[in-house]
Amino acid sequence: LMPALSGPQIYNLIKQLSPDDAWQNFLRDHQNSFGFHQKGIGFARASSFLKAGQPHLTFRYHPEEIPSFDDLNMPQDVMGRLAKLHDGLVLIVGNTGSGKSSTCAALLDWINRHRKLHILTLEDPVEFHHYSKKSTISQRNMGTDVKAFDLGVEGALRHDPDVILVGEMRDARTIRAAISAAATGHLVLTTLHASDAATVVDRI
Repeated sequence: LMPALSGPQIYNLIKQLSPDDAWQNFLRDHQNSFGFHQKGIGFARASSFLKAGQPHLTFRYHPEEIPSFDDLNMPQDVMGRLAKLHDGLVLIVGNTGSGKSSTCAALLDWINRHRKLHILTLEDPVEFHHYSKKSTISQRNMGTDVKAFDLGVEGALRHDPDVILVGEMRDARTIRAAISAAATGHLVLTTLHASDAATVVDRI
């Protein structure tokens, strides 16, 4: 829709789109990540960085409509069994861009439409925006609503949730917190970068 942008144009675009805290991160660390919504197109995970001293900006778009199991070509019976669990740890794993976030969103939406529960999500950033249907859903964004995944999980146990989504298990503290939450009677959904089941067990 437009010609290639120059370095100064991309720099100004990053500055205009970044929330204040994300812009400060870019100035300090030369990289940042934030959520961006283009009405009528979708929600995006935006990521900016420097390469050879020049700014770059990427967008990974998700549609405004939350995908269903059918949209994702997933077996209804298997996904339905996962969505009906009352407690435990459900790991959605795969490589970058393999559909982990979409799968989690579809699971949460099924629960939201069919069960009367309190769902609490911890995301960096919030990608799919859910609205309370049969369930009550609370979405928290890393950085603006809570400082870190592990702190969010520990705090969530005092917020009386039935289902907790941990956007990503990135470190040992978050993994411990997620396992602890699952062991105390919560259903915990989370993602992990891995290519096979053995790698998942090894990382945990």
